[in-house]
Amino acid sequence: KALRSRHARCIPCARKSGLRSLARLPAMACGTSAKVCACVCCSCCLVLCAIVLAVVIIAATFEEPGVEVTRTEIKSFDFTPTGSLNPTGLTMDIDVHVRIDNPNGWPIEGTVKELEADVLSLDKTAGDEIGQLYLIGKAMLPEPVTMPTNSVVDFVVTATKVVQATGEQAQLYSRLNRDCGVSLSAISEKTTRIRIRIVKATVEAMGSDIALDDFDITIDTTIPCFG
Repeated sequence: KALRSRHARCIPCARKSGLRSLARLPAMACGTSAKVCACVCCSCCLVLCAIVLAVVIIAATFEEPGVEVTRTEIKSFDFTPTGSLNPTGLTMDIDVHVRIDNPNGWPIEGTVKELEADVLSLDKTAGDEIGQLYLIGKAMLPEPVTMPTNSVVDFVVTATKVVQATGEQAQLYSRLNRDCGVSLSAISEKTTRIRIRIVKATVEAMGSDIALDDFDITIDTTIPCFG
């Protein structure tokens, strides 16, 4: 009875620890030494404590990745219909170059799952070079980007916009036409002023989604109208 009692106490421990082979041992095998079961149970507790401690240490040393805008450029700018002397609108593609710095070492690698930036038009002729803001569009991350440990990752988000010459977009069209439209100025001299404001960034690390919302990244820049 004493042997069966010891074996009964060993089986739950073995099963919880994943040692199913030990759980199937006959009563005599386990009963030969009650210390065996005690050692297995202690080993399970030590391993579990070590895992918990490691997770706590990693979480405590985690540094939130940094985000910055390194460059903005107009990739394409065309009046529509193409070649018309009286265009009814325009299309433009704006590339926003973003850099994310992951300062964390192993095992904290991750993935940039989401990034969204507002692209706004500023009035370069205003006294503060800002004037009335008009939303051109939103630049979105097209697909997830891998973020290795101790790495700096560069990627591009793009805003594509069709601006109509009339209606609600008339003032935005007028400004872009003034800055980038047909004139006596050389193409290389045509510039417009843009504001980039990152409004959302989400990375996946350690199996969890982390919103990088503890920042205010706003960049005002003057860029060429044609690349």
